[in-house]
Amino acid sequence: MQKISYNNNKNKKVGEVMSIIKSASDFNKNLLKNVSSGNPVILTEDGDQKYAIMDIDDYNEYEKKKAIEKLMIELEYGQNSVKDKSDWISANKMHDMLKV
Repeated sequence: MQKISYNNNKNKKVGEVMSIIKSASDFNKNLLKNVSSGNPVILTEDGDQKYAIMDIDDYNEYEKKKAIEKLMIELEYGQNSVKDKSDWISANKMHDMLKV
């Protein structure tokens, strides 16, 4: 995956991570034989871990976990915001604010 910035696509946000899909034939076949569920292949550059090639099921699970983590953070934020009732607005005040 590559982090890119763009804003010409209304369905994507600026800075959103987007997958780059390439044919498996672009990679060394012997390298890809080593990739299996639970066993990603880590590629290095100058001795430092730089890239990971992983099984698509592992990738989907990773994306699912990220989405759940984001949801949990938002839920916690929501729960914390309702604990402090000093910020609440009454229905009448909201009606007045919206001029409904």
